[in-house]
Amino acid sequence: MTPPKHLVAKLVASLMLVVAFAAFLQGAFDPAWSRPFVPWQARNGVMAPLLVVVASICCLLLAFEGRRPRWVDHVALLGEAIVVAVPALVLLQHVLGLDLGLDLVRTDAAAGHSASHPGRISPNACIALMCWGIALALLRRAIGGKRTARLWAIAAWTGAAMAISVAALVGHMLHLEALYKVADLNRMLPSTAAALSLLSVVLWLLRDRIFEKTQRSTDKHGVLIATRSIAILTLVALSSGLAGFAVLRDTLEKSVTDSTLLSATTNATSLANTLDMALWVPRTIADRPAVQEGLSRMARDPLDAAVRQALLGLANHFVATGADGVRFEAVDGSLIASAGKLLGGNAASVHPLTVAQPSARLLWQDGYVLAAASEVRVAGQLVGRVLTEQRLQIFDALLSAIRASNDSADALICSLEGAHALCAPSRFYAQPFKVPMFNAAGELNLPANRAVAGETGVSMVQDLRDVEVVAAFAPVARYGLGFVVKSDVQTLFEPVRAQIRMLGLLLVALVTAGTGALLVRVRPLLQQVMHEQRRTRVILENSNDAFIAMDVHGKITDWNAAAERTFGWPRDQAIGKDMAHLVIPASQRAAHHAGFAHFLRTGEGPVVNQRLEVMALHADGREIPVELAVAVLQDHNGYSANAFARDISERRAAEARLALSEQRLRDITDNVPAMISVFDRNERLTFVNPQCAAVYRMTREEMLGKTVLDIRGAQDRRQLQPYIDRVLAGEQVTFESTSVLNGKTHCFQQNYVPQLHADGTVQGFYSVSFDVTERRQSEERARRSEKRLRDITDNLPALISYIDSEQHLTFLNATFHAWQGVDPDSVLGRTLLDVIGPTLYAERRPFLEQALAGQRVAFEVESQALGIRRSLQTEYIPDLAPDGKVLGIYTISTDVSRLKSVERQLGVLARNDPLTGLANRYAFNEKLAEALARAQRTHDVLALLFLDVDRFKAINDQFGHATGDAVLKEVAARLVTAVRATDTVARLAGDEFVVVLESLRSAAEAQPVVQKVLAQFAKPFLVEGLSLQVTTSIGVSVHTQGPVTAEDLLARADKALYRAKEAGRNQYAIEE
Repeated sequence: MTPPKHLVAKLVASLMLVVAFAAFLQGAFDPAWSRPFVPWQARNGVMAPLLVVVASICCLLLAFEGRRPRWVDHVALLGEAIVVAVPALVLLQHVLGLDLGLDLVRTDAAAGHSASHPGRISPNACIALMCWGIALALLRRAIGGKRTARLWAIAAWTGAAMAISVAALVGHMLHLEALYKVADLNRMLPSTAAALSLLSVVLWLLRDRIFEKTQRSTDKHGVLIATRSIAILTLVALSSGLAGFAVLRDTLEKSVTDSTLLSATTNATSLANTLDMALWVPRTIADRPAVQEGLSRMARDPLDAAVRQALLGLANHFVATGADGVRFEAVDGSLIASAGKLLGGNAASVHPLTVAQPSARLLWQDGYVLAAASEVRVAGQLVGRVLTEQRLQIFDALLSAIRASNDSADALICSLEGAHALCAPSRFYAQPFKVPMFNAAGELNLPANRAVAGETGVSMVQDLRDVEVVAAFAPVARYGLGFVVKSDVQTLFEPVRAQIRMLGLLLVALVTAGTGALLVRVRPLLQQVMHEQRRTRVILENSNDAFIAMDVHGKITDWNAAAERTFGWPRDQAIGKDMAHLVIPASQRAAHHAGFAHFLRTGEGPVVNQRLEVMALHADGREIPVELAVAVLQDHNGYSANAFARDISERRAAEARLALSEQRLRDITDNVPAMISVFDRNERLTFVNPQCAAVYRMTREEMLGKTVLDIRGAQDRRQLQPYIDRVLAGEQVTFESTSVLNGKTHCFQQNYVPQLHADGTVQGFYSVSFDVTERRQSEERARRSEKRLRDITDNLPALISYIDSEQHLTFLNATFHAWQGVDPDSVLGRTLLDVIGPTLYAERRPFLEQALAGQRVAFEVESQALGIRRSLQTEYIPDLAPDGKVLGIYTISTDVSRLKSVERQLGVLARNDPLTGLANRYAFNEKLAEALARAQRTHDVLALLFLDVDRFKAINDQFGHATGDAVLKEVAARLVTAVRATDTVARLAGDEFVVVLESLRSAAEAQPVVQKVLAQFAKPFLVEGLSLQVTTSIGVSVHTQGPVTAEDLLARADKALYRAKEAGRNQYAIEE
């Protein structure tokens, strides 16, 4: 008869053979029929599945039953050599950097492979295969009867292979790269790890088969019990720890991906806004009347030195006011004038921007630079070009802030270059690099490619360093750029790893404590078992009942002294004889043989676990009535029987008289769902019902006459003694007790009732008991499960609650107390409306109704408690019954206040000049458009003042940029002082400022304001310990009525400023 473990080993090995062979064919030839079975194998090598095929064949050969042919051992030996030698050579390749031609992989699959050696088995997989092969060799020797093969060595090598492969599987499931990858070498694939785990299980099952055949002594069984108990305890502890970590990791992973995506999209918008503002500079220069006039004159007379000098002055002015380099070119591209430093074609990377005018490129050379080429046209005629370059310090600051957020954070800016994505240098890439836009399957496979293609999202991928990262990507709107923010998974999950280390230490401590307690408990139990075995032997030898043991063939293997007296056969003559011919009457032997054959097949029969009265054959040939009880025993050889027989000739008459009354009592007790027994005053069992006998796995006949000590043991006897004393004293007692029966702890609810004689004396007692073990275990499992859930949720950085279908709060984690300052227990059972009040409830009611209708809802709300205002991102998750009914709602609220604060700060930076605090160009454009709209509605006069600081470049050159910046701040302060609070003051760029005067009744009202501004500049500027005389030139444009655009109004003010400059500076000119 094949043991179940052996059958399982065969089935698993056969399954592994089929799957591994399909994986081998898929990796080697890529047949279409194998893809649905092994989809993961398309890009992997063929060596690992080939070795699994060989290993599976070896397992099937070792599972061969009966006497094995010699060729089976030869084939198994060859397989062992292959499984050990090939991984050893591959491992040698890893260690010494060799290439022995063992990395078998298809050329088309290797082309898109990210590993350093496509097709090569990973180092940890090599070690696991070698351990497995050594265990296989030892197992073959053990099956062959070789005494040199130790079962503990097989267990050690098999355990090593299983530990390596299971660790890799866990690493893949929980994103712990250190468990499946060694340094920067190839990683163990999930398929390989799963295959090695299953093969290790097969070896262990085959080893167990030998173990069960060889382990016979009680001491060795004790070692087995202790070892397996410790293993189970360890697995339970590890499983609990891994489950807790998985929940924590999933929560953190969602938080990390959401925050990374928010960072990518927000910063991509900021980069686009920065480019918008930066492109205003070249557009403004090209639109300057002075520039247009100068280039127009140069187009007519290229040798006009005065104009060339004027353009050079303008170029220097633009460099002083913000540009890094300015170059004026003629139509043919020849140089007219140049100031500052232009990178031109010397940049490390060049990214064209998708804007029409001016044509622009984003350069990178120790930072980002915007290069623009603007055509200058006069009356539709091209008269020249203006080339400008300016450092994008905001770009550099944003990217530096992202990279400083953690040890592995990086940000990439990429653009499309042919069929590749070109990315500028970054934290981990010192040089520009290109990556193909599409992989071999024609898919966008990297975040940089998807960002350049205009997609937005977040994913976990391996970057070009072969490091797993969380990467969020988004396009930089309107400019054809892609933006990627990424961080190493190892860095982001470092908080989880710290908790894992603490959890690991706790698990080690728990397993150690449990192991110690287990060993302390197991040794006394084993000693007790050995004592019981010896005690049983003594009892059998001195029993008044005949004891007969039979093997699976019906031969007698044990025959005690009572059997000799009962049946008349000496022990030495009975042992080895057929039971049927020795004690079964001839008339019953045919039925006995048929029944015994059925018993050998099924373990069942009419006499099994029954106490029967039958006729038996005595040695002298007469038939005698006996009471017979047969117990069944099953082992790996099949079913065997143990029989107890008692000569009942003298008892038949007495039993006949008691039969009627006993039958009535038995009918009642046999059908009551309780364990009922009766003890005499000497604590001997006089009656027991079947329910009680079943719990103790004995027949009623076996239990009758036994004491509490016999049945429950000394330890249980001490536990029950106080209650026995009380009931024998005439008191009815109800209590609970525990007992270890057949290796399992039972919990009983017991009732002892005294049995009183007619004279009132106690003759014994009745025992009515209920086995409440399952109820107590269920209560304990529920309590432990609830505690694990509570421990997990109380340590998550989110508020978690459960609201039932009637909107009562039934669960709150510890975060509720931390955020609200209220004990969660004080609000449980109350309605949500009662807890948060009508105002907050009204905000959440629409979302509650959607969730109670079965929809998953996410929204954001503001919360104020304990003096702290929080922005909460909340999600309602319906709790659905199998029939679709909504039982309640799980709620998860995450504090996103810091993200909201960052958004607000970015909004301020996008509209304010960082040096002066005035509105910047972006904000000015908004304000001017709004002012013009108001003027159109109210018919008021509006004036625009355009001014710059006279000879500001000289201040920078003489006193330095710090002094120049201080002058600009003082200019801003004096401008604000000179105008009304309702007027707008803005800094456009460099030393250029604008003032918008609204609600004027006439154009003349602008002049006093202009004069007030000039008066402010007349006062000495006290900056950096210096007293400077600073002047300004002002151009004024006035809008009285009729349609006008902001660009026209600004151009007129610029033209007036130019006239004020030509008139000698420190004055103003008005362009109406």
